[in-house]
Amino acid sequence: MDGIERLEEIADPAERAREIGRRLGEIPGFQERLKVMRQNAILEMRAKGMSFAEIGAELGMSRGRAQQISAGKPDAE
Repeated sequence: MDGIERLEEIADPAERAREIGRRLGEIPGFQERLKVMRQNAILEMRAKGMSFAEIGAELGMSRGRAQQISAGKPDAE
């Protein structure tokens, strides 16, 4: 999602709108990828011996939410 500031610099409004639309279309893919990356990070923390309570405290979430993310459960946030 880098370069968002550059979108404002596109002089032609139609070109700017098309590019913004293209970027908006990419968001679901980014979101899914980020969720998997977060899940893997939590699984890595678990593999290093951290409890879900410790992971939750470290990440600013509840123990239960850390456990949900590790299991690939949908966002409840």
